[in-house]
Amino acid sequence: MNKIKITVSNPGYGPHIRQTLLAYKEADMLDCFYTTFLIPNNYFTRLLSKKYNGIKSKQLNLIPKNKLKKLQFPELARLLASKILSSGTTDKIWEWSELYFDRWVANKIDTKTNVFHGYEHACLYSLEKCIKHNIFSV
Repeated sequence: MNKIKITVSNPGYGPHIRQTLLAYKEADMLDCFYTTFLIPNNYFTRLLSKKYNGIKSKQLNLIPKNKLKKLQFPELARLLASKILSSGTTDKIWEWSELYFDRWVANKIDTKTNVFHGYEHACLYSLEKCIKHNIFSV
């Protein structure tokens, strides 16, 4: 029997995402995780995370780097917009970044994967590709 390969996609990685990734990794089923902005875990960021709690939430050390696929620019644009632009403009940039991320993931999905696990608003195009290629999707 072939081993099940699961692809996970989420622009964020809150606690529920981390637990899902960890469960798939421990079951040796995680093929890859598509996400946006991650901060590396190194000496400098560990020092900063003691002072700034938000940094720790942007680190993901649970899964091997070769299973991480990142698209950082749209998330950085959204974060920057939220600090300097109006809420209406920030909403439009958020919408653009989510759709851009979804299209990027859809183009990257390996059609040999068995399962696609997408989250939130950012997976419509990915789900459509999975349906087209008979990939079980959630």
